[in-house]
Amino acid sequence: MRKFRQAPRAEREQHAEQAAKYRDLMTTLDMIGMLVNAGRR
Repeated sequence: MRKFRQAPRAEREQHAEQAAKYRDLMTTLDMIGMLVNAGRR
């Protein structure tokens, strides 16, 4: 069994950064959706 090659630190940090951006985007979309729903009522 070969050990998994550990990802370089920079690579992991970049991935974490992208994940944070994605979470921010989803949060923003959620807020916009709530505002649109409130505006429809």
